[in-house]
Amino acid sequence: MSLFGAAVAETKPSYEQKAVITTAEKAAFWQKLQVTKTLVPMTFEVAGEIPNLSVAKAEFFFDNTNYALTLEKEDEEQFYTYLSDERARKALCDAKELYKAALCHGKKLVGVEEDVALAAYLYEPGETNYGLTALVSRYLGGEGKSAAQVAELVPKLQAYLQERELTKLYKEIELPLTPVLAQMEVNGIKIDRHMLADVTAEMTKKVAELETLGYGPGRGGINLKSPKQLGQILFEKLNLPIIKKTKTGYSTDVSVLEELQGRHPVVDTILEHRQLSKLLSTYLEGLEPLVNKATGRIHTHFQQMVTVTGRLSSTEPNLQNIPTRTEVGKRMREMLCPAKAMTS
Repeated sequence: MSLFGAAVAETKPSYEQKAVITTAEKAAFWQKLQVTKTLVPMTFEVAGEIPNLSVAKAEFFFDNTNYALTLEKEDEEQFYTYLSDERARKALCDAKELYKAALCHGKKLVGVEEDVALAAYLYEPGETNYGLTALVSRYLGGEGKSAAQVAELVPKLQAYLQERELTKLYKEIELPLTPVLAQMEVNGIKIDRHMLADVTAEMTKKVAELETLGYGPGRGGINLKSPKQLGQILFEKLNLPIIKKTKTGYSTDVSVLEELQGRHPVVDTILEHRQLSKLLSTYLEGLEPLVNKATGRIHTHFQQMVTVTGRLSSTEPNLQNIPTRTEVGKRMREMLCPAKAMTS
């Protein structure tokens, strides 16, 4: 369902489906593809992780035929050479992973003229799914995820972007940005792992100290992880003003604690404990498992099609939430080291 009403099912054009399997079929296919001058819609499945990303399956739509290939080792040279041919005009859905796979094979994907996922994001940034199956359902009123359906989506989304005067943004900013983000993800960010271990140990000790500090010497400890116990201490024992309640009792969320700052030292202790605990679990203890064993780097995902406002976000890890003004945040940023690009 689109924000602008249900998609109307249309009569689908008839086309041939062909699996390219034998050596002779593949030779004929690559020869025919190389001389094709029209825009070629593609789909692909990427497997593995950086620096060993590979395309396992691909589909191509041209000459009114949807060609399906399972790529073997002997097909890789032809496939990645095709991707790096700027004369070969391509239409894709969520091209970033294919850019990355090409880089991992020492090639650059070029000639991408359309990305239906990116176009759909610009048209309806409030949606949460821009995968091909979702786009086919939303805009074609059907099912599937074939290259032929990419071909159907291209003119529809072109028209939608023109309708909202978004074509220039799409062509001049968003499409050229995708390979830049792919390069950044493949390059990754080098981590000073010795410093990571040291800061993790320091932070673990600091969090433990805050937990024992709790309510203060001689007054009994507080379980700083228990909202119920915090509520009892703050609002029943200390008689601090109740800001808001939940269905289960007193609210002790960050907004409440920030309003209570200055009324008792324990409030500052609780806030500091929460901030440091989150940094410890998310960015210190949580960072080590994300270090790529082959590259020694973290390869965060820069999300181009997530926020309604159009800004970038990052996941695994979420780098944008590392504090900028605190001493702890400064130490954490120092762990991110300059390093040479892995590919260029």
